[in-house]
Amino acid sequence: MVKKIALFFGYFLVFILALIAFTPKQSVYYFLEQELGAFDVIISGEKVQDRFFTLEIDDAHLFAQGIEAAEITTTKITLLGVYNSIDVSGIRLASIVENFAPQKVENVSVNYSLLNPLNVNISANGVFGELEGEFSLLDQSVSLVLKPSKLMQSKYSSSLRQFKKDQNGEYKYVKAL
Repeated sequence: MVKKIALFFGYFLVFILALIAFTPKQSVYYFLEQELGAFDVIISGEKVQDRFFTLEIDDAHLFAQGIEAAEITTTKITLLGVYNSIDVSGIRLASIVENFAPQKVENVSVNYSLLNPLNVNISANGVFGELEGEFSLLDQSVSLVLKPSKLMQSKYSSSLRQFKKDQNGEYKYVKAL
């Protein structure tokens, strides 16, 4: 009896892994890209590669309302069902942002797990410092904690006014959408 149950779970695990591996991830990506077009957001020039469990997107250019917003070196999307993540690295924001924040962002990571089903975790770091936060799916709110770099504190102090400073020198931002 135990052998049959173990065999069942083994086959079930192989089936789930095969389902994830052979999902047409490129088709899903192009569908999502088409849906973003309705919001006047266009991704162009990218190279899309379907890996076994991930989808990798290299050299993407992001346009918002016809204006180039960012250049993204690498994006890695992992969809496993119980754990999903989007890791973006090598982001260079448009020069229009230069007055408000540094243009270079080293990486951004967005994670969702069934272990914490009501929140999406966000982390980023770059010339601006380190950012940690979460988006609450239940409350439709975002809360961020920024540990700004010296450059961010000196050159972009006007942007930090959107945050509330606490005793630890961290800046917090909370907003319900």
